[in-house]
Amino acid sequence: DKGNVELSRRVVACMAKLKVKGDEVTHNTRLDVLAKGAARLGHAAFLLGMEVIAEMEADGIQPTLTSFNALLNCAAKSACVPANEHWVTDGIKALALMQERGVTPDVISYNVLIDACSRAAGVKGSRGRVEEGMMILAQMQHAGLKPDVVTYNSLIHTCAKAARVWGSVGVAQATRLIQEMEGAGVQPDRTTFNSLLNAYAQAAAAGTCYEFSEFVGVLSLMKDKGIAPDRYSYNVLLNVCAKSARARTTRSVEPIGIDQGMRILQMMRDDGLDADVVTYTALLDTCLNSLRAAGDDDIIQRGRQILDMMRDHGVEPNTISYTALINAAKMHGSPRSVAIAYDLYQRMQPQMRNRRTYTAMIGAFAKVQRSTEALEVFEEALVHIEPDVILYSATMGA
Repeated sequence: DKGNVELSRRVVACMAKLKVKGDEVTHNTRLDVLAKGAARLGHAAFLLGMEVIAEMEADGIQPTLTSFNALLNCAAKSACVPANEHWVTDGIKALALMQERGVTPDVISYNVLIDACSRAAGVKGSRGRVEEGMMILAQMQHAGLKPDVVTYNSLIHTCAKAARVWGSVGVAQATRLIQEMEGAGVQPDRTTFNSLLNAYAQAAAAGTCYEFSEFVGVLSLMKDKGIAPDRYSYNVLLNVCAKSARARTTRSVEPIGIDQGMRILQMMRDDGLDADVVTYTALLDTCLNSLRAAGDDDIIQRGRQILDMMRDHGVEPNTISYTALINAAKMHGSPRSVAIAYDLYQRMQPQMRNRRTYTAMIGAFAKVQRSTEALEVFEEALVHIEPDVILYSATMGA
C-alpha cells in the first residue's frame, strides 16, 4: 500500500546517505512494493516503477525479466483505478522497453497484461476489455508461447465482469474459451468453472434468462472432469437464481424461485458442504425476488422463515440479510409487513445497521404513515452514521 511504498523510499534514501548501493534484489523488491500499492496509487505506481528501472541502469544493474514483469504488474494492478486511463499505454511502454533491453517477455508477462484487462473490465464493464485480452492472447501465441490455465482463467474472468453489460454474449465467449483451452491441452480447474458461473450471474443481472438446467449443468460438467464444486460454486449458483428471479419473461423459460434455490441448497449439503451467511442471503434474495415478481402477499413471512432457517443451522443473519427483508417490507407496504420489518430491525445490534438499513426502515414507516417512528429511526441513525441525501429524503418523505 502507500505506507509500504513510502517506507521503501525512506529505506533507499537511508542507504544512499550511508553510501550503500542497492543490488538487483533491492530494486526488484522496490518494484514489487509499487505493484502491490498500484491499486491505490494508480498511474503514479508505473511512473515510480520507471524511475526504479532508470536507477538500476544508472547503477550499472541490468533489469531482468523479473524486473520488467514487476513493472508490468505496476501497470496491470493500477487498471482497476477508475481515473487511470494510462494502463494500456503503460503496459505497451513496459513491453517495448523490455524488447529494447533485449529481454524477451514470457508467459507471466502476457498473463500480467491479460490480468490488467480483467481489472479494467471491473471498472468499465465494457466489451473492449475482452477484445483487448483476446488481442494479447493472440500476440502471446504469435510469439510462440503457450497460454496456461492462468491465461485462460484471467480471460474468462474478464468475460464474467463484462457480462454485466454484455449479457449472454459474455457467457458465450467464456464457454468458447473453455473449449479453446481444452483443445490446446490446458485442463480447466475449479477457478475456470467458478468464473463461468459468475458470468451467468452477471448476465442474469443484466436481464438474460436461462433455464435452470443450463447453469446447474455447469456443476455436472465440473464433476465429470473430476473437479469438486466448493462453497463458492454453490453460492454463485444461488446468486444466478437470485438475479434470474427478478426477471419476468415471455419466453418458455422455467421461472426461477425459492424451489430451485432450495434444490441447490440440498445439492450443496449432499456434497458435504456447509452453507454460510452468503449462501442463505442469496437464497433469501431468490425468495424475495421471485415472490415479488409473482405478486405474492406472503413475501415477508416467507423471507422471515429463511432467516429462522439460518439460525436453526447456526448461521447468524448479517446486515445484508436483515436489510434485504426490511427493504422488501418497505416495497410491499402493508401494515403487517412493516411490523415484521420493525421486529427484525430491533433484533439487529446498532453496529449492524447501515445507511441502507435506516433508509429502508424509514421508508417502510412512511408507507403506513407512521411518521413518529420514522423520525425516531432517523434520530437514531444520526448517532451511528453520517447521513446522506437519500436518508434525508426518505425522512422528509415520511
